[in-house]
Amino acid sequence: MGREVHERIGALLKAVEPEKQAEIMEVVSVLLADELRRQGLSDSPSDFLLDHAPRFHEKISDPALRQRLTVIP
Repeated sequence: MGREVHERIGALLKAVEPEKQAEIMEVVSVLLADELRRQGLSDSPSDFLLDHAPRFHEKISDPALRQRLTVIP
């Protein structure tokens, strides 16, 4: 996944059209959401990354870290 995201970030930096930028960001979001699910860090079916935040937050085992990080409900 690292190479795929790296290549797309490079393309994003070169893209000047907002439509192309949005397209690239959507692809990156899907890749990241898929990776979160693959690693068992989220079970959200959504490709919208904010939907994964509460599920990811629940998996933080360190109480101090969990308390410091806030999640948008």
